[in-house]
Formats: sequence, structure tokens, C-alpha cells
Amino acid sequence: MIFFAKLESGTISPHSRRQIADFIKRLSAKCDAVSIRVEPYKDTATTRQKRYYFGVIVKIMQAYEMEMGNPMTAKSVHFHLKRDVGKLTRFENSFDGTVTELVKSLKELSTKEIEDYFEIVRIWASEQGVYIPLPNE
Repeated sequence: MIFFAKLESGTISPHSRRQIADFIKRLSAKCDAVSIRVEPYKDTATTRQKRYYFGVIVKIMQAYEMEMGNPMTAKSVHFHLKRDVGKLTRFENSFDGTVTELVKSLKELSTKEIEDYFEIVRIWASEQGVYIPLPNE
């Protein structure tokens, strides 16, 4: 779960603090440890960027996979593009010391980072002989 917390005078607002505490309390019934990461907030992908990605890029690549005899769901294409093409992975250390590779969510990318990702995918697609138009074409 990702929480976006408003800071007031250098501390988490009471409302945000309550939401986080309630979530941790619900988790405590299932586990005895949690991982918490705090980082500065950044603007994430816009609705327009998401519509372009899922409505154009993923749809075109899904049709390409179908033509290649590899039918994939839109969700599978999305995961493949993130992990294998865009290399949107990160490694996290768990409580027991094991390292896990995780595929980033598009929600973790800034608007600039998502545009860079789109460009990587468009270049890769063109190398496969697939044309993906720019957002304004």
C-alpha cells in the first residue's frame, strides 16, 4: 500500500497519521513486521499519459503479440513491457534478509520518467517493426 501524506510543520498531518495507523493495525492480524519506505512526493503519470499508454501502446503491442502467435492479455503485455523492455525493476531487502526483485508500478514514475519509459518502448517496438505513434499524432 502506498500512502501520500500531507506534511504540516514537518510532521505527518493527523488525518494521514490516522490512515497509516489504521492500516498497520489491520495488517498486524496477518503479520508481525512491516516494511516502511518514506520518500519525497513526486508528480505521477497524468490521466492523459495513462490513456495513451493503455489505449495506444499496450493495445498496439497486444495486437503485435497476437500476430506473432503469442496471444497475451493487456495486463500481460503491460507487465512484459515494464519488466523486460523498460527494465522498471527494483530490488528490496526483506525482513529476513532475502532480496526480492519487484516490478515498479507506473504510479511510482514521475511524469518525466513515464515519458522516458514511453520512448524506450517506442524505440524497442520500432526495432520489432511496430510503429507506435506519438501522443499527439
